[in-house]
Amino acid sequence: MQPNNGLVANASCPVLHWLLCPCHSPVLQGIFTVSTNAPAATAAVVAKPAKSKKLLVIGAVVLLLVVAGAVAAWLLTSRQTQDDQDGEHASASAAKAAVVVPTFLPMDTMVVNLADPGGERFAQIGISLELVDSKTADTLKQLMPSIRSSILLLVSQRSSDELL
Repeated sequence: MQPNNGLVANASCPVLHWLLCPCHSPVLQGIFTVSTNAPAATAAVVAKPAKSKKLLVIGAVVLLLVVAGAVAAWLLTSRQTQDDQDGEHASASAAKAAVVVPTFLPMDTMVVNLADPGGERFAQIGISLELVDSKTADTLKQLMPSIRSSILLLVSQRSSDELL
């Protein structure tokens, strides 16, 4: 039978003694020290102040991190709801402004010799441009010869495999 050091009321139970006695439990060894000046039946249990200060500091840091995380989460969610509300107002005003009908400008059909070996392949290309308004269409009509030339030059440098 193991000696009773004042921490265990009934030393006849070895499991209880193993859990509550600082001489066996590594958890209790770190928290309590048994005074050897007193007899075994009245051993005084003294808490270590260095460990408790360290635990207090660690607890304060963890609490601070939890509070900071909660504040950050609250700020992010409030910002998202504000952006969603602003987005609804912006989409409503954009719907009113989006009544403008786009203008389509068809280009003439172009026939291009492709860069295949033997030169036996060609492509027939038809393009329609979607523009914001008719003013832009008038501007592009003036620039159409250079746009057409650039498209022909670009497509003629490609083979049929690259275009497909």
